[in-house]
Amino acid sequence: MASTTREKILREGLALASQAGLEGVTLGVLATQVGMSKSGLFAHFHSKEAVQISLLEQTEALSATAIIEPAMKMPPGLPRLKAVARNWFGWAARAGLPGAACRGGDV
Repeated sequence: MASTTREKILREGLALASQAGLEGVTLGVLATQVGMSKSGLFAHFHSKEAVQISLLEQTEALSATAIIEPAMKMPPGLPRLKAVARNWFGWAARAGLPGAACRGGDV
């Protein structure tokens, strides 16, 4: 269950970060979003910095899936580089992040 709660926190945190930026993800706002107290949030993450690092790691994983992995199917060199650039634009919207539309499509 702890894993599921942690995943929910990260999912909500990533959605919030896509709308308000990483600095907009406060422990109070995030706790409210997931329906728990700040102390409940601290049971999973011991600091705001730990939340932010986890959100950056989550963003890395999502963007790798949307940008890098598809590009690696292209031949090396210019075709692969073009695929990375093409995949970069709009990746956040394709990943379903709610703030993608208001931030030009990328987090």
